[in-house]
Amino acid sequence: MLNKSKLFLALITLGASKILLAAEGPVTTLNTIVLTAQSDELGSELLGKSLNVSNQFIDTSKLKQRSTTLGDALGAELGIHSNQYGGGASTPIIRGQEGKRIKVLQNNADVLDMSNMSPDHAVTVEPSLAKSIEIIRGASTLLYSSNSAAGVVNVIDYKIPTQMPQDGLEGNTTLRFNTGSNEKLTTAGVTVGLSPHVALRAEGLYRNAGNYKTPHYQSSSYNSLEDLENQNSIYKNLKYLPESWAESRVGTLGLSWIDDNTYLGVSYTHRHDEYGLPAHSHLYEGCGASAIGIDSRISGLKNYLLYYPQLMDEQDINYINPRPDCHQHNHIHETNFSHNAPYIDLNTRRYDVRGEFTQPFTGIDKIRTSLSYIDYFHNELEGDKITNFFKNTGKVGRIELSHQPLGELTGILGLQYLEQDNSALSPVHSQEGHTTYLDNQQLLNRNVTKNFSVFGLEKYNWNDFTFELGARIEKQKVSMDYDIEKIKDSMKPWPNKYNSPYVEKNNKIRAQNLKSILEAVQPNKETAFSYAGTVHWRFAPNYILSLTGTHQERLPNAQEMYTHGMHLATNSFEIGNRFLRKEKSNNLEISLAYKDDLLDYQISTYYYDFDNYIYLQTLNEVLGTTKVRDQHTLRINHYSQSAANFYGLEGNIGYQFNSVYHGSLFGDYVKGRLTNLPDAVIAYDIWNREPTLAPQKDRYTPRLPPARLGTRLKADFDESLKGEIEYYRVFKQDNISKFEQVTSGYNMLNMTLAYKNKLSHTEYDLFFKANNLLDQKVYAHETFLPYIPQIGRNFSLGLNLNF
Repeated sequence: MLNKSKLFLALITLGASKILLAAEGPVTTLNTIVLTAQSDELGSELLGKSLNVSNQFIDTSKLKQRSTTLGDALGAELGIHSNQYGGGASTPIIRGQEGKRIKVLQNNADVLDMSNMSPDHAVTVEPSLAKSIEIIRGASTLLYSSNSAAGVVNVIDYKIPTQMPQDGLEGNTTLRFNTGSNEKLTTAGVTVGLSPHVALRAEGLYRNAGNYKTPHYQSSSYNSLEDLENQNSIYKNLKYLPESWAESRVGTLGLSWIDDNTYLGVSYTHRHDEYGLPAHSHLYEGCGASAIGIDSRISGLKNYLLYYPQLMDEQDINYINPRPDCHQHNHIHETNFSHNAPYIDLNTRRYDVRGEFTQPFTGIDKIRTSLSYIDYFHNELEGDKITNFFKNTGKVGRIELSHQPLGELTGILGLQYLEQDNSALSPVHSQEGHTTYLDNQQLLNRNVTKNFSVFGLEKYNWNDFTFELGARIEKQKVSMDYDIEKIKDSMKPWPNKYNSPYVEKNNKIRAQNLKSILEAVQPNKETAFSYAGTVHWRFAPNYILSLTGTHQERLPNAQEMYTHGMHLATNSFEIGNRFLRKEKSNNLEISLAYKDDLLDYQISTYYYDFDNYIYLQTLNEVLGTTKVRDQHTLRINHYSQSAANFYGLEGNIGYQFNSVYHGSLFGDYVKGRLTNLPDAVIAYDIWNREPTLAPQKDRYTPRLPPARLGTRLKADFDESLKGEIEYYRVFKQDNISKFEQVTSGYNMLNMTLAYKNKLSHTEYDLFFKANNLLDQKVYAHETFLPYIPQIGRNFSLGLNLNF
């Protein structure tokens, strides 16, 4: 399959090259083409031009010069940072929100991968093949999600043609090389008209990158848990990041029937990624955690916890001595095998059907529909040994109907159904004939999530005002895969041949516990109600002011409720909480924009106020024999809830000095705090089984992005030659949460030079980028690996062809 992918790419690239070489005619220059989010027929807006000031749009020309991982591709945008995990995975952090609070879409449909489960899981969209990426904010977010107050990321691509290619053939090719990781990137795509109404699309990508280079730094590690306890570190001086390599292959075929403003198409995409896992620690491999209290483990009153520890409740938590458990006895997994470098082997197959029908019948202006099926899995390996296996199959279908204008009123109504069946297992613990022991449970047993949504958005224009009102209702059911007979068998009454009062009493308790747990294993059902309103006011020429207020509700997912196992990417043992309540937030955003021939500016400020904010509480902070000392100590984390609030500011001001030069200043800032935290257990009386509680102080949220402030100068020397130089300061982050260290600030200097022209029917764009010219040692506080450096000084050279 991999060799076929390379051949597929080579054939498309060769075809494009022949067209370029065979072209004849004089060299001409191209007029500058300005792309906007509102002009994209695949974009999120069915109601015409979006007025939302804080929406963001990145077109294909910029994306082809940026990273192939989504977080890094968007990390330079205002209010957006990257949660990077080496060279193979990164996810966007938007206004301090990440993971489960950021919805990522592909052509308006859910991506349905497992990237929000862990930072080392890649997002299975490809920015280098995208037509554009838009960040949607305001009331429009409720068309796609009820949990994305900070924004929805929508990746628009070319997979399913929506227009017939000009002259029957259109295509594009990108070749790129980067010195920082010796990255070699090739993308190619071609759209062919098979008939007046049928178009075929074929595209692919191949990327190969080595370990990226860094400024000189010193890494530390430990050979054993005993060395960790005694702080006997091993230090290495390095100028690169081990296991930051990555390799990707993507291939797509799409077919569409197209007629005027109507189309119906299908596509198939296969993606294969392999990438290293940097800063991986072997210290806790094969370990479990002593997370369940001794009473619940040995009393026999809750024997079902031996098989399903995720069914534990608050009274079952081991507050006496929460700790890693790395005993060799009773462990199936052998921890003394030779260690090879860890990496991820990821495969996904995606099938899409998408259509758009203009004025199909009276009263309806447009119908959009989409169906997607995703088959995803990835292995986490050391050498040829699988240590974890993640599997996810998903399907999503949605239909959107925009009604014809009723005076100044336009609107959308829609339905969506989503289903996911996933698991995160350790195969060495689940081989046939072996017993899964209490301290070595799977991270997440098989579960099925079904979600049905109804949503709508109405827009009304009145004089200089535009009003938007949106709402969304989500009904969710999460079902875990339980063996009910095994649970019942584990809770059978104890024999009481001699009529012992003790046995009789405990049998009654066991019967009560069994009744309670049989109710608990029923599917978790919940409903979320979200609504939003936005007002846009064009109070003077060239000005627009936007005010958005939203109430959003997020339903806990299967990982947060039912996980119970090792999570080595975050160096933690995670314990789910089946009693979590839905997360609620009330949010406010104010944005102002101005633009004329010389001056332009945009500023946005926001406030997000959460109830029942879900976070991870570390149990072995002050309890147990293995208290957290630094980033190498395993944390026993339990999902908990509290209030939280986030607020921030982002802005940009620019000035056109003359026909050539445009200068700007930009910056962003965000702060988040956990408040009204529940009392924490700080001691436990082993004899009376009574905990000692103490209030927790408010604290900053984890991995809070630091403030940035910078300047940028763009130069349009002529219609073909353009340049850009930018400098920004990332400030020290000393607003730190528990177990975090202050992260130093740094200065970033980047430069870009691009030349665009046309040779007959082929447009070409040659670009050169220089990043981190000062070769700064960059540590990213907002990542799960703030103690490893980011890439140092690097240069990229690339060529884009469009024909």
